[in-house]
Amino acid sequence: LPAPSQLALSGPGNAIEGKVTKVDVLLEDVAGYQRPAETDLVVDLATDSVTGAFDTQADGAFDDSVSSIAVASGASSASVYYRDTAEGTVLLTASAVVLDPAELQVKILPYVPVSPGEIAIYTGTVGWISKEVADQQAQIAVDLLDAEGIPNVWYQSDLDAEDLAAWVESATDDGQFDVLVLYGAFPPSLYPNPNVMPDDSIAEYFIESTDGDAIINHADWMFYVSGAADNNGAAGLQNMMDIPGIVMGPDDTPVIVTPEGAEIAPSLEDFLSDRSFHVDELDGDWTVEVALAQNASGTRADPVIVRDGNHGRIIPVIQTNSGDEPKGAVSAEIITWMMEEFTSGPSVGPQFLRSDANADGLSNVTDGIFILNSLFKAGSPAPSCAKSADVDDSGTVNLTDGVVIFLHLFSSGSPPPAPYPSCGVDPTDDSLPCEAQEGCL
Repeated sequence: LPAPSQLALSGPGNAIEGKVTKVDVLLEDVAGYQRPAETDLVVDLATDSVTGAFDTQADGAFDDSVSSIAVASGASSASVYYRDTAEGTVLLTASAVVLDPAELQVKILPYVPVSPGEIAIYTGTVGWISKEVADQQAQIAVDLLDAEGIPNVWYQSDLDAEDLAAWVESATDDGQFDVLVLYGAFPPSLYPNPNVMPDDSIAEYFIESTDGDAIINHADWMFYVSGAADNNGAAGLQNMMDIPGIVMGPDDTPVIVTPEGAEIAPSLEDFLSDRSFHVDELDGDWTVEVALAQNASGTRADPVIVRDGNHGRIIPVIQTNSGDEPKGAVSAEIITWMMEEFTSGPSVGPQFLRSDANADGLSNVTDGIFILNSLFKAGSPAPSCAKSADVDDSGTVNLTDGVVIFLHLFSSGSPPPAPYPSCGVDPTDDSLPCEAQEGCL
């Protein structure tokens, strides 16, 4: 086999500020095929962002201590994690001796904190699953959600379709992360059939707000079946995602549970998906957040969580024709994980303005000087709210924080993360002490 001659970086084109993104470092030949390393190889990593950092673990410190990744002899790839605490466009690079370097451009989108919301389950109409089995699986999901204390409402009849629509409208753009669960049918009260409203439907608005709301679908092709006389066909998914040509399938696609999938959904096992999601056909700002099971090449996935930038999500979960897989248990496990992972909980904590280190109610050059003096000049006062001096939201106060202020003020650098430019609570967890700033009370 040809030896590797170049590096490649594979990862999403979008990420959320303050959130971890997985990036794969690949060894390829000149034709772009992955090739194993002949000896242990060290790949150097770099970012052009002063607020970004790499780590070898998703729950790592991201403290700028990781600047390379090892690819073992015989391996053709390695994974690394990247986090950036400021919005903007960043360039990631990978380089190694005798191999051509690689670049990956990532758009860092604003993080919009949301609190946990409610789950709506609809079994009034179904597709590729009997009403009886759908109700059984929904009951399993309800029981598991109740045990976790996650609020939920179950619409069991087709006569509930208008009530479901009212729920979706009330849950849209409400500052909470809400989830709708369908069993193979997309009721016309949410999306008039057959594709009468390709844009601006209630369902589309639901997944276009920055709440990050999600639609889970079991059994039949997502958004294909209307549950009424005329189906939407493949255009249903294409219109909801604004991706012409995206499809699902084919029947009996083997999908293997990923390590992430095993951790998120312990009930999930390898299976044959009849309507796997085509992750290689994603376009625009749509990216994969987590593939819980996928085929050998990673081009087909089910279940999979895909997100439209920092907007909503669609989540195909075990799309099989009359299969007996544990759909209810898996969806409840995914929801439970998402409620912990994707929400910030209640907005509590001291109010402060990030970058107002001297607590004068302003964000300007004196704050950068105040931070540097507190770090390096003996006898200088410390900030009353260390969180405000943590300008890059890294969880520590250091030289970089002063630099970030100066770059933002004088070199068109990225603005500080929230809470900025107005007061608020810290959307990320850290141990920095903080007294509420007077100007924020």
